[in-house]
Amino acid sequence: MKKLFFLKSLVGLMLFLTFFKIYLHNQVIHIGYRLQKLQYKHEQMSKKRDRLAIELAQLKSYKKVKEWALDDRKMKVLSMVLSGTMF
Repeated sequence: MKKLFFLKSLVGLMLFLTFFKIYLHNQVIHIGYRLQKLQYKHEQMSKKRDRLAIELAQLKSYKKVKEWALDDRKMKVLSMVLSGTMF
């Protein structure tokens, strides 16, 4: 009787440990996928940050601003620069 109880307990424990091992394995795989997804997202955001930094530097360039104003916005260059205040 004790032997049968011991065997049932042992089989139950082995089944529990087997399913627990499968659960942990699935969790590791899931975390791996999440990590891969976050690394990809980080890479994409880094590339976007670099593109925006380049674009910002170009927009801050006086030559680019002047070109944009004259060509794209059809503004005219003032022949004289006003100094001082208007009042």
